Amino acid sequence: MEALPDRFDKIEILAETELNRALKMMVDIYPEAANSYHHDIADAINIWIMEKGDKNIADYIVNKLPLIAEDGNIKVVLREWANKLSSKSQMEGSVG
Repeated sequence: MEALPDRFDKIEILAETELNRALKMMVDIYPEAANSYHHDIADAINIWIMEKGDKNIADYIVNKLPLIAEDGNIKVVLREWANKLSSKSQMEGSVG
């Protein structure tokens, strides 16, 4: 398997053309990054998700949560992302 930093670099490049797909891939690798010494990647994923994520990503997180997070702390982070993205989408929808 390809090393996490190399996979993350490719996902960031993918984000330039396929943002939603790349964000979903970041959600998928977040547990691995958070549970390893790659805290810089985990932090970068957090920034990507919070800055670029939307309701679609929130829904993806909610649907994938039982499958991708065994660690209780990771589940807390993922739920927080989903809640914040859902709130962000509702706020953006009501502006105008």
